[in-house]
Amino acid sequence: MLVAAALVLAGCSPGARSVPPTGQAAAAAGRQTVHLIVNVPAKSAATRARRPAYISPATQSITVAITGSATQNVTANLTPTSTGCSSTLASTICTLSLLLSPGTYTAVVTTYDGLNATGNVLSAGQDVNFTVAAGQSNTISLVLNGVPAAIQVAAQSASVSGSMAAGLTIAGLTLSGTLQAVGLDADGDVIVGAGAPTFTIAQSSGTSFTIGQPTAAAPNSFTLTAPSSGAAGAFTVTAAYPDSTCSTGGAVCTATFSATGHGQYVVASVGSVYKVWAPPYTGTPVTLSGVTGSLQLIESATFDAVGNLYVVDSQYNGGAGQILAYAPPYTGAPTSIGAGTLSDPTAILIGPDGKMFVSSFDNSTVFVWTTPYTGAPTAVTTDVNLPSSLALDSSEDLFVSNFSGSAADEFVPPYTGAPTLLNGTNMTASIRVAPTGEAFLIDIGLSGMLEFTPPYTGTPTTLTNGVNNPYDVAFRGDGTMFVVQPSGVTLFAPPYTTPGTTVTIPSAGGVAIALDDASNLFVANYATNTVTAYVPPYTGAAALTLGAGGTVYDVDVSR
Repeated sequence: MLVAAALVLAGCSPGARSVPPTGQAAAAAGRQTVHLIVNVPAKSAATRARRPAYISPATQSITVAITGSATQNVTANLTPTSTGCSSTLASTICTLSLLLSPGTYTAVVTTYDGLNATGNVLSAGQDVNFTVAAGQSNTISLVLNGVPAAIQVAAQSASVSGSMAAGLTIAGLTLSGTLQAVGLDADGDVIVGAGAPTFTIAQSSGTSFTIGQPTAAAPNSFTLTAPSSGAAGAFTVTAAYPDSTCSTGGAVCTATFSATGHGQYVVASVGSVYKVWAPPYTGTPVTLSGVTGSLQLIESATFDAVGNLYVVDSQYNGGAGQILAYAPPYTGAPTSIGAGTLSDPTAILIGPDGKMFVSSFDNSTVFVWTTPYTGAPTAVTTDVNLPSSLALDSSEDLFVSNFSGSAADEFVPPYTGAPTLLNGTNMTASIRVAPTGEAFLIDIGLSGMLEFTPPYTGTPTTLTNGVNNPYDVAFRGDGTMFVVQPSGVTLFAPPYTTPGTTVTIPSAGGVAIALDDASNLFVANYATNTVTAYVPPYTGAAALTLGAGGTVYDVDVSR
């Protein structure tokens, strides 16, 4: 909200009582009654989030120092019960009356978050020139500049994550992101509008980034583009005003932050091997060594939090299988996990705390390893019957879909107790859990999809609106669900009852999907032997196509 104080040669503002000029007669010869009208917006969650400008909703008092043809100094409180003030649900309006002779003047206006000009300075109008003319109505706008007590830099696009305190990360296909700089007053309100500063961004150290400075059309927004994955830099953001606001006591007009480019690897199950593409995805992919046969199913590969890659080697030891672990950049020899324990592994999952979950189809068991995966695993067997897929919710509860028996099971850590049974159809091929807790099951005997809501003991809902023979499901952090099926990839917003955008996939060949940190959508296309990437809002053509040189069954993206 842009709020300006106005000097008006007229009567009182409607509904407001005026503060009489102190120590001067209202009828003084040749002098005009000039009203300073101040509108203080009401405090609310909405104003703190996006609206307050100067005057701040935390304003309690004001000082006005006028020099020129005459000199006056006024201090007044600006609360709903102060003299000359009236309030509405939206604001408090206060009128200060001054006696000024016609002539030219300079005003210095300062607002405070305490009564009687005490507390923190919130806004100021420095060296504001105006003229009072005789015999006419004069309106003079005094735009008050917010005095920043802090400068905040935060993400404005999906490709940017993190914070000023911990450091910002820039991901995505081009390692480019939009950020926002704002000033905060001493009460934490955002300074916007005509009283807000302009910003410039400069790099102080590190690998050189490309900086797109704020513009008049987007005065708080700027862009950073990292030159490569892992490139890091330190930056200074500087606020500027056309006057001396930054010299006001307590003003903070500079801040520092750091940013790092974070390119993410892409892995795909291609034919009987696995291939890995390194950002920016322009080079030849690495073919992982030591694999006797890739798992030609979704959930065949996954990354841990530090970038190590784990894949299912399904043909090892006559089909018994093993897990192979690779360290970046994935060109070295792998480490074997689970050889002699697994029997036809069908899915692999790494939890936030590093636990590794592997479903072993033939012996109806899910094995759980803790880092560094060298000890004996925990065997999860209760009600597990030909496990086909794995998922974790935000509490790290484990969901196991079964190809026979109960449709799925939910196990709570440490996964050794009896599970909650999700009873529906059998022959469940895949399970995914939404950030909001709903569990979605894909059954090869259904054209739709089953939805279970917590605590998962009730009858599931069968989703058919916009769902037809789905292959895979993924979720974005905001809860948006992506369903890949013959018609393409369809997006559903919670509560998942109505389909939204559908991304058309060439040759209707999409079989598996993954999302990177910038919400770019990667699609494994078995019909065109490619992995394609689509950027939000997913309405355009693929932004990236990776030729795999063989049939693609699965895709995943590093963290």
